[in-house]
Amino acid sequence: MMEKLLRRRTSMLWFALIGFSLWQGAIVAAELYPQWDRASDFVQAPGMVIFGMAMLRLAQLSHSIKKPDVASVLNDELTQLLRFKAFYFSYLVLGGTVGLLVGLSPFIEFRPEIILRILLVTAVIVPLASFVWLDHKAGAET
Repeated sequence: MMEKLLRRRTSMLWFALIGFSLWQGAIVAAELYPQWDRASDFVQAPGMVIFGMAMLRLAQLSHSIKKPDVASVLNDELTQLLRFKAFYFSYLVLGGTVGLLVGLSPFIEFRPEIILRILLVTAVIVPLASFVWLDHKAGAET
């Protein structure tokens, strides 16, 4: 049962990552390349649906766990360590993204909403991706 819950959590995190990447990546692409505006709508819609469904399933999963021993398995020391590493790495990547945007500013003029969208996408995608990757890597080692 525990393995099933861990697999379900990991698969929902993957779906959330894919859905958010499609949804927000299409918006960033449409803002950077206006000729892709119409085509990005066809990518945004499925991305929103996938992300929304993944978030609903994660909320459902967290509310369905009533026993403390089952909940402790989903938030054990390894999970907390992986979450810390993912956030630490994400903080470094977010700092690098800010540095890259500042470094590019003399050469490329970005509108403020594009800069904010890029930072938002980075702040959501990188922690999700790094946690899922670290979780997969830790599962392969055990």
